[in-house]
Amino acid sequence: MAIRSPRAAAASMAAALTLALASSEVQAAGFSVFEQGARGMGFAGAYTAQSQDPSAIFHNAAGIAFLKGKRIYFGGTFVKPYTDFTGADPYPGAGRTETGDVGVIPLPALYYSQQFTDRLSFGLGVNTPYGLKTQWAEPDTYSGRYISLMADLKSVSINPVVAYKVEDRLAIGVGVDVRFSKVTLARRVPLVNPFTLKVIDVAQVDITSD
Repeated sequence: MAIRSPRAAAASMAAALTLALASSEVQAAGFSVFEQGARGMGFAGAYTAQSQDPSAIFHNAAGIAFLKGKRIYFGGTFVKPYTDFTGADPYPGAGRTETGDVGVIPLPALYYSQQFTDRLSFGLGVNTPYGLKTQWAEPDTYSGRYISLMADLKSVSINPVVAYKVEDRLAIGVGVDVRFSKVTLARRVPLVNPFTLKVIDVAQVDITSD
């Protein structure tokens, strides 16, 4: 029978605890839009513990419990994505450059908060948590057109919340997020010409959600 030393047992327990507390895999937010207010953008998104304006509805619903009276906050962000890539062999070929062409995307936001009592507040937020797009210039010759020519994700969120101030520096909030979304995807369909043996575009597939 093997007898383990207390030091070895402690090391094994520490290793097991480390594995149990290890963080899980995380992924990028993709098309998410976190720019929901000037102050939040100024804080580089670290706005969860702030409550200076009604955009706290997006970051932390409990924050509006510290706002006085009635407040309305509206604004928006204009995004102009830019994407390009350089190809490699064998396809589409080394040195070939493709460029995105999306244009300017407006992302509006509107927030309202109202204090009912010294402790109870109500708020309503309307924003665009998703609203970005990918699209490529020169669609007839774009080398990736058989995979994706365009991907457009739009979403509008209606977010009513209620907040209650428990103490001077403590509040709780609860809300409902009603979201209306639409996605549009497009790509080309290829076919080999039996006479020239060249790949040609014969159709375009467009998928749009309701």
